[in-house]
Amino acid sequence: MLYSLSNAHLRVQVDPLGAELRSLRDRAGLEYLWQRDPALWARSAPLLFPWVGRLPGGRYQVNGRDYALPLHGFAKESLFVAEQAEPQCLRLRLQEDLHTLRQFPFPFQLAITYRLASQTLHMDTLVYNPGPVPMLFGLGFHPGFRVPLSPGLSFSDYVLQFAPGPLAPQRIEFAPSGLRTGRLLPFALNDKNRLPLSHALFDQEAVVLAQAGRQVSLLPQGGGKGLALSFPDAPYVGFWQPANSQAPFLCMEPWCTLPGLEGGQAIWEQEPGLLRLAPGESFQHRLAISLLQGDA
Repeated sequence: MLYSLSNAHLRVQVDPLGAELRSLRDRAGLEYLWQRDPALWARSAPLLFPWVGRLPGGRYQVNGRDYALPLHGFAKESLFVAEQAEPQCLRLRLQEDLHTLRQFPFPFQLAITYRLASQTLHMDTLVYNPGPVPMLFGLGFHPGFRVPLSPGLSFSDYVLQFAPGPLAPQRIEFAPSGLRTGRLLPFALNDKNRLPLSHALFDQEAVVLAQAGRQVSLLPQGGGKGLALSFPDAPYVGFWQPANSQAPFLCMEPWCTLPGLEGGQAIWEQEPGLLRLAPGESFQHRLAISLLQGDA
């Protein structure tokens, strides 16, 4: 069963499996979200927890004991429980069980609230540590959007516009394994805040940026329907589509943490960049997706 939310401007559907956004439509019925074609990508907007991306060998250690995590963690395959289900607000929660403890040896509470306000979908995520020891974790978001959105346009008719500008982002380099090399590379933007889209940008799949601001808009260069993401609590943003695919979608991914390091061994207590919560502490991430109906 999918949960539905609506107001005068938006129609939204959310799957309790993974607390995953499944549909985002405007008042005219136009679908903005990628609709799960298994030939290209069988997801729509997975929630990444307690790890973003890959681990070396898919494994890590806590207190000298080995654990395994799948790509992007287990939240995307976990069934969340609804704590609140109203026409314009939905709150879903996941907490540890025997299955998660075999993969991630920490008690936790993970809640995501979907809330509509005019033409904006707010997604507020709260991670809480109810346990007796510090908890380290990764967190990220992976929504995919249809590109083009309007008939008669192509993927290359769109541009990403970053804010606030001007900006001088750095690209996080990845090895063919999908793990980080540890290098940061300069990544130039047109007019210091715009990136024209092309499929060739993704010949090596993901483009992940640091120091790229905390808001990015997807806009047709000649004006028209687009969208904007605001992510004030995430220091990284990634963009992805399958390499060499000409796929008609783009994932726009705020990340709080990064994948593992090529050639390394993941020791959880020593892993740089993980979020850390003391017993009784919580972390909140805010993500807003706004539909843009007018000119760029």
